[in-house]
This record gives sequence, structure tokens and C-alpha cells, in this order.
Amino acid sequence: MTLALPAIVSASSNDLASSGKEFDAVIAVYPSVSQELLSAFSSLNNYTTIDKDFGSSLTVIPDQNVAGGRLILAPTGSLYGDSDDVRKFQEVTKAAMKRAQAAGAVAPLFYFPTKIDR
Repeated sequence: MTLALPAIVSASSNDLASSGKEFDAVIAVYPSVSQELLSAFSSLNNYTTIDKDFGSSLTVIPDQNVAGGRLILAPTGSLYGDSDDVRKFQEVTKAAMKRAQAAGAVAPLFYFPTKIDR
């Protein structure tokens, strides 16, 4: 199975909806679960109330409100340590792409928060 060639597009949370046929999964890359992430993906609220560790590891969540019905959570972890840099994003996006492919996705949409909280 081959993945679609990547394209960089500016998308709002409204563009994450399942109505579009261009994408078949959404990969959310973030350092920690934030209010912005919970606002963009309201289905996550149910999980965060029952699991305090939710969102701290690579996870596939069924979500009919996103493209393809697949939401892949890809946390980077802390970005403020002495050795933290852009490689964290490279490592987690690579792992998330492999996980998306294993789940059957071939054209995922990457979602990055507009603001990174400290």
C-alpha cells in the first residue's frame, strides 16, 4: 500500500469533518492534551474524563466527525527540555504515518495546534 503524496494546506477545525473525500484519517500532533485539541475534537472529552493518562501515547480513536472516521493521536511529549527540538515532530509523525497506514489510511490529514502551551 502506498500513501498519497503529501501536500501542505491550511485547514481549520471545520475542515476536519468527515464530509471531505480528500482525506481518510486525521493525525493530531501535539505536545500535550490542551483545550484547543479538545475543542477541535470534541469526542476526546469522553476519554479524558475516565483516563488521566489519555493522549500520552500514539492512539487510534474512532471518530465519525473526522475524515475517514479515524483520529490518530500523536503526542510529542515535552518540547521544552534541553535536548528537545524538531526531531520530536519528525519521530512522532513518522510513527503516526506508519500507524495510519496499518489502520488502512492512505491520505491522512495532519492537524497541528496553532498554539503550544507551556
